[in-house]
Amino acid sequence: MIVSGSSAANLLYLVQPDLTAKWQKAMHNWNRILAQQAIVYDDRLRLDL
Repeated sequence: MIVSGSSAANLLYLVQPDLTAKWQKAMHNWNRILAQQAIVYDDRLRLDL
């Protein structure tokens, strides 16, 4: 199936509410992930949120 650029953009626009609804849930093991990212990206990661 070939999808043009505008068709892909329209599809993403239509499914956006379904995708962003999942972002509200807490992520499993977030503290562990954040600690690992702090080690790898210590110069770019701000932890003073």
